Amino acid sequence: SKESSSIQPIIVDEKSEKKTKPKTKTIKKSKITVLPNLTPHEVNEAPDLVSKPLDPKKESALDPLAPIEHRLYSPKLVVQQNKLLESFKELNIYERRLLLYLSTTIRAEVRKNPAQDTFLVHVRDFARAFGLEKGNHLNSFMRQSGKSMQTKTFTYQHEEDGFLDDVDVNFAFRFRYRPRTDQMWVTLASEVVHMLTVFDADHPFTYYELGDVVNMKNQNSINLFEHLVR
Repeated sequence: SKESSSIQPIIVDEKSEKKTKPKTKTIKKSKITVLPNLTPHEVNEAPDLVSKPLDPKKESALDPLAPIEHRLYSPKLVVQQNKLLESFKELNIYERRLLLYLSTTIRAEVRKNPAQDTFLVHVRDFARAFGLEKGNHLNSFMRQSGKSMQTKTFTYQHEEDGFLDDVDVNFAFRFRYRPRTDQMWVTLASEVVHMLTVFDADHPFTYYELGDVVNMKNQNSINLFEHLVR
């Protein structure tokens, strides 16, 4: 019939089929955990911030609900224990900004060297982060703040052996300044380093982008913002 004569045989070329067969890729799970606002590009640009490997059988590699202690925090984020947030009332705006800036930088350094307590601050980078004019005026304020922070303390409670102790701590106990290069080395108390780097269920914390507070002109504004985002 005409209908049957119109049917043409289909010839399958096995070689051609092999060539055109779509390839499947096996995507290996990453061994880092990231927050939702951390892009893959930022992960690639900051390999030293990669958190310790997770067990792929237990945790999803990119699951933001993975254990807090495994998370990777973007350098754009200020991350601080709530215990420390309650202790900033005595600081002036420059001292407060310095600790905010350090919060974004020391996590990577402590990850490399857990015993580190002295951190380098380039005044030009600090000024750029907060939109400040670099010059003798800023340098003078930074040096004054360095001296002042060594005299200011905060108190927190520490539980040990069934007792609840009051602990008084200096925010910092050493500043070294190099005028010719505008470099400053800040040595922080071990408790302060701990409160800026250890975040888990036993150490409640708050995080937000540094850009959220860079234009705030006084300490009270920053305190109020942090209270609202906690």
